[in-house]
Amino acid sequence: MKGQLLSGCRWLAFVVVFMVASCSKSDPDTISGHEPFQQANLKLALALEEESQCLPQYFDENILDSPCESTAFGLVIESYLKSFLDDAVFYDDENQFDFNIVDRFSSLNRQYITHYRGEVYFGKNGQFTSEVQKTSRKLDRFWPANREIVINAQHVQDLSDRETLADMIESFDKDVPNREESYRRADLLLNLSSRSEVLPESPYFAMAAFSRNNGLIVLGDGVVETFISMGLDGKLAYNALLSHEWWHQVQYEQNWKNITDFSSASEFSKYRELQADFASAYFLTHKRGAAYNWKKIESFFEISYNTGDCFVQSPTHHGTPEERREAAKLGYQLASSAQRKGEIMSIEALNTIFEDFYY
Repeated sequence: MKGQLLSGCRWLAFVVVFMVASCSKSDPDTISGHEPFQQANLKLALALEEESQCLPQYFDENILDSPCESTAFGLVIESYLKSFLDDAVFYDDENQFDFNIVDRFSSLNRQYITHYRGEVYFGKNGQFTSEVQKTSRKLDRFWPANREIVINAQHVQDLSDRETLADMIESFDKDVPNREESYRRADLLLNLSSRSEVLPESPYFAMAAFSRNNGLIVLGDGVVETFISMGLDGKLAYNALLSHEWWHQVQYEQNWKNITDFSSASEFSKYRELQADFASAYFLTHKRGAAYNWKKIESFFEISYNTGDCFVQSPTHHGTPEERREAAKLGYQLASSAQRKGEIMSIEALNTIFEDFYY
């Protein structure tokens, strides 16, 4: 039975990969859509020829013809799911795996942080709070917003606190008549946690990273912890996620494109996500943005690559790993070419350039 469940979890792991980096709100298929990026290299080279005659070539045209494969990030997510399969608390009296338990903890924490307003900290011990605050101030100067942008942090430890759990249940369980019933249900969840080796400490339960069109950005500890486990820097991971999500706020405000402009929901989603990778790399590289050096930018490329997915027909498709990395590289090269002047390209110009690249 567990062997059969594992194949389902492999599928779910890939779903999580692109939902995790979901910044706006299925089976693997043939990879398509490489042509825009092959053409983009040529267009970029021509557009920047006047800026720098010695601009190095960072792109391999053949790389986009490679097959879509699972990433290291996806494999870590799969390891989280495997740990659930090995934990007896997730099995019912008939020894059937109950994924509703996983979904219960995940959905409560996601709903809670979507509606939470109050003090926030980033990192399990708040160790990344100042970095996120500093980068948000830079982003607000780089791409000023016409709305208040609220950045929330998602933590697994909220699922261990009785009062917070009761708040979640009272707020989101529509059939809860009173606080007493909220406590009763919270205690049931805490009892499960006390008998489990992974509840609720698994980073899986804080994997949110998304934007909403009301100005909300949510960054989960679990996403960053996963990147750290892969040997990547935590500050870099937060800044990569935040700048990517911030560009989605720009997209919401400008409303340049909508789903009717594309042949499918998956193409619309991919366009928005790749543009956010492109813009994020531009900000992180620009000397008036995060001013990252080449070593950090290389690590950022790995973050972009690892948050790609192979579900090209999914309505939440984010682009394949290779496409996401190529989009980030395009943004890097555009910003690095302007280092001498230090001018920040307007968001309208960035949008136009990316359209040229994409089409």
